[in-house]
Amino acid sequence: MKKNIFLVILLILAVISLWAQDKVLEVKKPLGEEEHIIEERTSDQEIQLKVMLEKANSGDAYSQFKLGQAYYYGTDLLKNTDEAVKWFKASADQGSPEGQTALGICYLKGEGVAQDNKQAIALFQAAAKQNYPEAQFQMGVMSYGGEGIPANNKEAAKWFRLAAEQGHCLAQSNLGICYYEGTGVRMDNLESYYWLSLAAHLCPPQYADEYNKTRDKVKAELKADEIAKADQRVLDWMHKNKQ
Repeated sequence: MKKNIFLVILLILAVISLWAQDKVLEVKKPLGEEEHIIEERTSDQEIQLKVMLEKANSGDAYSQFKLGQAYYYGTDLLKNTDEAVKWFKASADQGSPEGQTALGICYLKGEGVAQDNKQAIALFQAAAKQNYPEAQFQMGVMSYGGEGIPANNKEAAKWFRLAAEQGHCLAQSNLGICYYEGTGVRMDNLESYYWLSLAAHLCPPQYADEYNKTRDKVKAELKADEIAKADQRVLDWMHKNKQ
């Protein structure tokens, strides 16, 4: 079946979805193992930064991931992809799903390492086995596009579902499109409307218009009682997951 343009756009967005999370603090230059320079800030902010550095250097896997994240973006530290990869690898080597997925993204994009889809897949699989939703989403992307593994729409839909059930909004949207098109699952407008509605509630506002357009297209093909049931399922999910 011809690929839906919106789904393709979302798959492109996959490689930038990982680290739109909480930010750490800003410094003037790359942090070395022994020294760093902190700009003027509140005592609480200074303590936060020092604690993160101490934990990363002492082997805390999540702090290593966060430090790599800061280097990767260059918003909290001076951008340094090599340093980002170093810390992601340190985190990944300890079995951290965050570190594994982050390092997988670097391999996927060829940033700080040689581009290698197979290595990216291996890292995503390791993190996905730990039920990490971003890794499950990335596995769906790779399965759908046939990157590093054979294209398999059923596998893509399976991975999107696993991530979607944990609240990953891009996975929810992709799963909704899969149901609308019958890609890897049977066509089901009611399920499509449900997952697209969840995505519209949970994803950042800049994506809402696109989700709403697709959702409204599906909604036009449903009966009023079906819409009401799906809307209630959305409310129930939001309540259960404290959204």
